[in-house]
Amino acid sequence: MFRLRVSAVRLLGIVMLSCMSTESTSPEYHYYNQTLSWSDARSFCRDKHSDLATVTSMVEAQLLAQTAAGRGDAWIGLRNDGPARWLWSNGNGALSSSYLFPGEPNYSECSTDCCAEVTASGWNKLKCTRARRLVCRGNTSPYYFLQPHTSGWRDALDHCRSLNMYLPTVSSHPTVIDSSEITSFWVGLFQDRWAWSDESPTSLRYWMVGRPANLQGCAVVSVTDQGRWYEEQCEAEMPFVCQGGLKSRRVLIKLKMESDGDLDRSATSAQLLQQLEAQLRSQGISDFKLSWKSDIRRQDEMNENPAAESHGPGSEELKLDVD
Repeated sequence: MFRLRVSAVRLLGIVMLSCMSTESTSPEYHYYNQTLSWSDARSFCRDKHSDLATVTSMVEAQLLAQTAAGRGDAWIGLRNDGPARWLWSNGNGALSSSYLFPGEPNYSECSTDCCAEVTASGWNKLKCTRARRLVCRGNTSPYYFLQPHTSGWRDALDHCRSLNMYLPTVSSHPTVIDSSEITSFWVGLFQDRWAWSDESPTSLRYWMVGRPANLQGCAVVSVTDQGRWYEEQCEAEMPFVCQGGLKSRRVLIKLKMESDGDLDRSATSAQLLQQLEAQLRSQGISDFKLSWKSDIRRQDEMNENPAAESHGPGSEELKLDVD
């Protein structure tokens, strides 16, 4: 028989000796299958990693899709939580004030789901579902390439991405192939209220067709449709994807042990470790490793006076490392 008494208020009162983060400079996503609301998932990710997943490029969007593939739809760090802004579709963030055109765009066309075109008279704002001529820009070239069809803004965006190109980001009329054939065309500006949990300025979006349909919600990466995103009520409980390296903590727990038996026996110490492990897991602590560090002075005393073993229950200070 043995008794375990913790010489601290509770196991929650663990003293943290050090904490370090192993952040990676490249995208690092971690999928968690437990279901939480978006806010709880964000808290979990901030505690164990950096934050919920942020996507800054199509390369990262594909990596995120691979992380969730074969598992289940999961929260990412995008939430509808902010004022309407004009953003660039290539991820470059909000429209700079230096790009603002004289006057305002035409606001009579739409109040929501608005995208921008360039016309002979300047910039214009209209519904993203309207059909316009399509121009794509190369990643390493200042040239713009006119595509021989019209489409809605999101179809235009997908078509340019399929060519490893993107919709133009321009402050004035670009140079296009056979510009006499075009009177207006889409540019990479769209209106948006979504923001990333880690406050990243990236404006890259990879929505499913027809999404987002709601003005409120949080973003979910789908395991189908090439890992595109859709919105869900933030209170729903779902798996989630964190980003950043796993934070590593080393803590020290001091326990006061009292036993009628021999604490040095492997069976007794193993049983104590099992009980402590169960208590730690009940407190939500899952990433740890336990090991004994015996009090050498106590052992020396026992060696010098073996008769002390028969004087009643032993009392010994032990230390455990939790990594």
